[in-house]
Amino acid sequence: MRFCAFVLLALVAIAAAQQDATTENDKQAQIQECIDKIGKPCENGTTEEKQDCNLELGKLFNCLDKCFEENKENKNEIYICQKSKCKSENDDAQAFYDKKISCMNNGINILAFTVIASALALLL
Repeated sequence: MRFCAFVLLALVAIAAAQQDATTENDKQAQIQECIDKIGKPCENGTTEEKQDCNLELGKLFNCLDKCFEENKENKNEIYICQKSKCKSENDDAQAFYDKKISCMNNGINILAFTVIASALALLL
């Protein structure tokens, strides 16, 4: 059991070191690659539906900007804000927004999961 805990702590240390070693340009490139895979938003439906979708998408990203402005110092609060406040009834706009946000938060979530898993291993 102690060996498993040691291995998990080693993995956390490696993940943290790798996270620190990743340059900002590398992170931006990974985010952009993820976003590029999503495709273009609001391409289905009539012209009016596309316009409505783009309008809703604009509202979602304005909401995200507001979350960034209100919580500049705390990434966790930005995440909570955008998850709870930035919603649309337009399914296409919301799906694109959620996928884009997922790309932006991917690295943070992986590190958090590793830390939680190692903490649980220590308790067991």
